[in-house]
Amino acid sequence: MEEVKKNSTLVKSQTLNERLQSCLECLSDCYNEAHVIFKGSSTSSSFSLKEEKLMEFLNGNNDSGSTIMYVCGKSGIGKTTLVKHCVDLATKTDGETQEIFLNAGNVTSGDFLISEVAMALGKTKNSSSATVEKKLKSSSKNSKDIILVLDEIDFLYDEKVLKKIHKSKDREESSLQCVLRWAKDPTCRLKLVGISNSIGDGNAKMFHQVTKSDELIFQPYNENDLTAIIEKRLGVNSCLIDKIAMTLLCRKVAKGSGDARSVLSIIANAIFEFKETLSDEEKAQKGVDAPVLKMMHMVKSMRNAAPHVEIIHGLPQIQRIVLCVATALSQVSENWKIMSLNDLRTYVNQFMLRKSMNVVDIDQLSDIISRLEDASLVLAGEGDEILHARAYDDQGNRLIRIGVQLEDVELALGNTLLKEDFYKELIAYVKKHHDL
Repeated sequence: MEEVKKNSTLVKSQTLNERLQSCLECLSDCYNEAHVIFKGSSTSSSFSLKEEKLMEFLNGNNDSGSTIMYVCGKSGIGKTTLVKHCVDLATKTDGETQEIFLNAGNVTSGDFLISEVAMALGKTKNSSSATVEKKLKSSSKNSKDIILVLDEIDFLYDEKVLKKIHKSKDREESSLQCVLRWAKDPTCRLKLVGISNSIGDGNAKMFHQVTKSDELIFQPYNENDLTAIIEKRLGVNSCLIDKIAMTLLCRKVAKGSGDARSVLSIIANAIFEFKETLSDEEKAQKGVDAPVLKMMHMVKSMRNAAPHVEIIHGLPQIQRIVLCVATALSQVSENWKIMSLNDLRTYVNQFMLRKSMNVVDIDQLSDIISRLEDASLVLAGEGDEILHARAYDDQGNRLIRIGVQLEDVELALGNTLLKEDFYKELIAYVKKHHDL
């Protein structure tokens, strides 16, 4: 009853413009307040079960006893949000636990992971792995448990690298090998949570074989989930959006990618465009409790949504990198509208080496291009003549080009990958060094 009164007061005291602006803030990718964390709709309890399983793992109560958790699923379905929420809960209730949350795409050097763990333990950035390990095994009063979360963890490895780690008996360990060994060692006070878009492929299977990790698979959001997410984000202001229009949007996205970010983006764009049409008098209205964002506004926003956004959201990391490099090269000069796999591989691997990531060979790149072909993002061949892989004796000479309007790809990247620093840096690097 008290909450109803509070909401009623809010509706009466704020102008329509203030409430619409509040909606835009709540729909932003950066908005991550604890009270809007989605934990399941009335028709889906899967999220509450996932939270329970994550908390059991973080608190050391999981049946398997594993200290490594592999969280996987398509992009935009709440993996990172729920992990952050659970890790925050675990560290707040236990003052002896330290959280390290990293996006693996931003790992800048081979020793970066060890340096981050060292600093969390109160050691210097340049501490050796032996020093860090000794501290992790310490049982002194001021010792801390570490929860290391690596978002997009598959930036750090591929199936070949994991096989090498699995068979390796070398004394020289990579930073990743150290972290995986520490996480598996019951005497080390370290838990590892890896978040990935890879489900059941070679990388995922090899990761499980190497780490013996627990697994938590996220399914795409359904229509009811997406509706509940919007209503929770907007709170009392959800009354400003026509229910039928909201249902139409959620149903459409659920049938496609199930990506919540796509829904939030379309609604935010519809609100922004609608605000621009309001007069000062209309913006100053108070006490509005009827829908102002109608079907026509939502349909227009859906039509204006950049093509290929959902497809790009769902791409594995290495395919995203290759697409970004190909797009950046296509932007810099007419000479790069069509390129060979050898030329594309040169720039992909230059950036991979710069970020201490694993380079791709020509067969891997050919497979990636084939998958991007299937997604209608690139085409093999020149002009109207489409030449498939079998037409080339040497895969490196295979020609490719962006398979749709370059402007459409640029717009889609701007609404997806280029919101992340890693991909911004990638595009800037390729444009700067394209004449090498």
